Amino acid sequence: MTTAPGLDARQETVVLLALSAGLGLSVLLGRRSADDATAVLRYHLGRLFPAPAAASQGVGGKSNDRGARPR
Repeated sequence: MTTAPGLDARQETVVLLALSAGLGLSVLLGRRSADDATAVLRYHLGRLFPAPAAASQGVGGKSNDRGARPR
């Protein structure tokens, strides 16, 4: 698995830890569903570890990345 170019692995680790802690708290407080939190994490991980162009395209050339839903 290759990371996106130009990323600082240590900084991205800190960001992921903070993101997961904040999302976990918002789920516990009922402000966000677990599915929404998972979508946000998957979106961020998809930016850190982009799929090759051919693998990220679904049937009909549509992207399989659903990302986070805006609130």
